[in-house]
Amino acid sequence: MQHAPRTFSELKQFVSNQMSLQLEYDGHSPLVGRILALLLFASEPISLQEIAEQLKVTRAAVSVHIRSMERIGLCYKIATSNDRKNYYYVSDDIDLSSIRSFKERLANTQQTVNTALRAYDVITDVEPHEQETYAMLKERFTAFSVLSELIMAQLIELEEKWKVIKQQLGNT
Repeated sequence: MQHAPRTFSELKQFVSNQMSLQLEYDGHSPLVGRILALLLFASEPISLQEIAEQLKVTRAAVSVHIRSMERIGLCYKIATSNDRKNYYYVSDDIDLSSIRSFKERLANTQQTVNTALRAYDVITDVEPHEQETYAMLKERFTAFSVLSELIMAQLIELEEKWKVIKQQLGNT
């Protein structure tokens, strides 16, 4: 069992470490977790240079990872009219963004699987030695298609429920 952080500094370090571990487990660089933790604790958008300086890494490293974070909805970029720098922040709806990002990735995978399944209706040139593999893939893709539809329905319901709960939390 982990001991709870006792200072704000310990809390920031704890969150940074845990974000790094979780995002690394999800296939990202540990730096993504450190960047996300920094943005979570930031009261205003932070420039790429500031992120690099605070994390003691290169701007290039931050730039590469921040773009991937933007793609999956973990952070957003804004430009200011005061300078030519880009600034990054975590939106107040990161929770909903995470759900939407997951739904989008699932929908893209569903589309690929369903396109492959439609191909089964027209493919006629399967060699005898490929029949078993052909049938196995169709079975796997059919199961995934059904499962992903079930998951998508649950995610849509979850998103709606979370909006209501979040509204209630904001009114307390």
